[in-house]
Amino acid sequence: MTPASATSSYCTNAQFVQFYDVRTIGDWISDDGTRVTPVILLDITTAPGALLAALLQKASGMIEAACLIGGRYSASDLANLTTTADRLLGLTSNTELLLQGLVADLAVWIMWSRRPNRDAQMPLQSQLALGTLEELRNGTRIFGTQEAINAGLPEDPVETPPDVIHRNGATYQMNRYFGVRGNLRIPPNTGTNF
Repeated sequence: MTPASATSSYCTNAQFVQFYDVRTIGDWISDDGTRVTPVILLDITTAPGALLAALLQKASGMIEAACLIGGRYSASDLANLTTTADRLLGLTSNTELLLQGLVADLAVWIMWSRRPNRDAQMPLQSQLALGTLEELRNGTRIFGTQEAINAGLPEDPVETPPDVIHRNGATYQMNRYFGVRGNLRIPPNTGTNF
C-alpha cells in the first residue's frame, strides 16, 4: 500500500491558540489538574505541547479520511490551499484558515473526549465541525480550490444534428429502420433526415 497522508498537522500549536482560549485548553489538556500555561502549550518538546500536536495531527487525519474519498482532494491539495505567491507574502487564504479552524475544532472534540465527565455537553464548535466533516465527505461542502469548483459543475454537452451526421452511427445510417431520433431534426417539407 502507498500512503497518501501528510506527515504533519494542517494546524500548528501556535495556530490552534488563535481559535481557542488557552486557559480552557490549558485546563482540558492537563492530566494532573494544574492549568498548562500558554508557553508550555506552544512548546512541542513538553508533554502537554506534544499531546496537543498529536491531537491536532489526529484531527488532520480525520479530515484526510473524509476529503481523500474518491480522489476529491489529495494531502498535497490540503497542504497547499494558499498559493505560492501568497505564502511568499505571508498571506493566508480564507480556505486555509477554514481548514486550520476545522482541525482545531476537531482537536477540541478529541481533547474533550479524553475527560471522564461524560455528562458534559460536547462543545458547539466541535458539533459543527463534525457536521462540516460529514459535508466534506459527501461533497456538499468543498475547500476553495479551482479543481473542486470545476468538479461540481457537470458537463452536459448538447448534441447537435451535425454531430449526429459526422458521427455516422448506425442510427443515422439506418434511419428508415430506427425512425427519427430526438437528436436529429427533419427539415420542413423534405421528409428525410439531413
